[in-house]
Amino acid sequence: MHFRSATFPLAIVALVLAVAAGCSPADMDQNVPERSAGTVVTDDTGHQIEFPEVPTRIVSIAPNITETLFALGADDRLVAVTDICDFPPEAKEKPNIGSFVSPSSEKIMAFEPDLVIGCGTLHPVLGRLRELGVPVLSFNPQTVDELLAMIGRVGSAVGREDAARGLTGPLRDEIGTVRSRIAALDATDKVEVFIEMWHDPLMTAGAGSFVNDLVESAGAVNVATSVGSHYFQLSQEHVLDADPEVILTAYMERGVSARDMILKRDAWQTVSAVSSGRIVDDIDPDLLLRPSIRAVHTVKELAERFYPELFRVQTK
Repeated sequence: MHFRSATFPLAIVALVLAVAAGCSPADMDQNVPERSAGTVVTDDTGHQIEFPEVPTRIVSIAPNITETLFALGADDRLVAVTDICDFPPEAKEKPNIGSFVSPSSEKIMAFEPDLVIGCGTLHPVLGRLRELGVPVLSFNPQTVDELLAMIGRVGSAVGREDAARGLTGPLRDEIGTVRSRIAALDATDKVEVFIEMWHDPLMTAGAGSFVNDLVESAGAVNVATSVGSHYFQLSQEHVLDADPEVILTAYMERGVSARDMILKRDAWQTVSAVSSGRIVDDIDPDLLLRPSIRAVHTVKELAERFYPELFRVQTK
């Protein structure tokens, strides 16, 4: 995806708030449902659905939902996805219902779905589909714990509860290991991080954003949480005053060297992260912005970058 700097704030609001996640296939027979009919699932809008039968024609309108369905082994029942559902690679071979930002209700209905799943705040298209009687679930995880709960609920909805438990169990263990290692850190020992989403205008992520929870779960402090929530524009002066020890970049536009741009900023030469070279710009932004199974692994990756002495790895 490519965004001009003038349109980036709109793109962040439209794409990042409802962006989705990644995972690896479940090691189970994907053709066999794991539960009897009658399961009730409640989504993040409070909407409740009782499934008299296991859904067989599922439409995903978010890339993290698509990745989750593949990971659960339910991809054989996934009949359509959006234009940015790109992981795993097999997802790109699925029929397309159009734009992630503006999915077509007509295209969705043409697939005769018995379940539509979205991510983020309830999209107007999903609301219209509900009015038409289509079963619709919408999830909006803002933290790692909420993401793991979402995987469980999606698993219940599509008859893959055992697969969901098989995925989330090891992930909870991994997060628990990271949290136990950073638990001994005093508040004064925690690394202060600035998350740079874009350069012109300078954009960041604050409280309530998924990437902020990844950073905090990895034991660091986001210097922008006191300024705003979710995704917003920030003054250069705030970053200079905060003097972060690490800068984490999450540019959605490919081919842009955030590190080079940051290192060339004259006013930033006294910032600790710049003078020490602790600029983390080599983590795929999908692993920071999509609430996904792959993103859960990013917590450990970040913790290793922030505290190499605790994890016995060399800073990359």
